[in-house]
Amino acid sequence: MIIIAEIGINHNGNLNLAHELIRQAKLSGADIAKFQFYDPAKIFGPTGSHPNPEAYRHALTVQLSFEQAKQLKRWCDEEGIEGGEPAANVTWATVYGHRSSPAWGG
Repeated sequence: MIIIAEIGINHNGNLNLAHELIRQAKLSGADIAKFQFYDPAKIFGPTGSHPNPEAYRHALTVQLSFEQAKQLKRWCDEEGIEGGEPAANVTWATVYGHRSSPAWGG
């Protein structure tokens, strides 16, 4: 059995909180710390799939940068927990170096 800690965007854009959530996931026995990465403009922006100015503004406040995502991966490695994101997320897959993970059936 694989246990996935769904961190998603519960870090609220705060990198220190994201780090603590990774630590807590590991302490709780999770095998994988799963994050949610997406391009807010592609979803909530004016030409996005679901244009919504308020949601777009909020999404921009909780989204981490590519460099921050790489830091999350380093912390996951240090804590001994696999970092992951939805396998369909091609943009961020390079952070983790693969798209195959037990979390996604790969």
